[in-house]
Amino acid sequence: MKKRIGSLILAIGIIVSVVMTFTGCSFGGNDSDSSTLTAEEILEKITMNIDEPNQMDIDSDFFTDNYEIDKSILKSYVVRVPIGDKYANECAVFEVKDKKDIEKVEEGIEKRSKILENNWKGYIPEQYDLVKSRKVVTKGKYVLFVISENSDKIEENFEEIIE
Repeated sequence: MKKRIGSLILAIGIIVSVVMTFTGCSFGGNDSDSSTLTAEEILEKITMNIDEPNQMDIDSDFFTDNYEIDKSILKSYVVRVPIGDKYANECAVFEVKDKKDIEKVEEGIEKRSKILENNWKGYIPEQYDLVKSRKVVTKGKYVLFVISENSDKIEENFEEIIE
């Protein structure tokens, strides 16, 4: 009888250990997830299942000319713009190395926003209005810049991933 109780206690202990191990690995996953995700991975996650015009990543020269952000302050970044000239949609995620540099990223985004306003003013009114309703969201070491009809959903996804 004592041997049976001992075996039962051992079995319960093993089960509890296994459950705690798996629970510990997944508990609070959002927080640990965001600290290891690159800007590109975050952008992929926050725009997944959202219908946007076809977009492409910008090259280094375009980034330098249009954002004027010193890339040395960034750990990672990605900027996607529409293919063609019918849509103003743009989505970018910046990860700074140091939070003190977030203001520099926001200044670069403001410069880019002014360029876009000038480009769309008088061209396609709906797209100009979209540019004017852009969103810039900062959370932790990440900055989101989005111009989209789906900006509220993209922002919501960003807020959920970066917790």
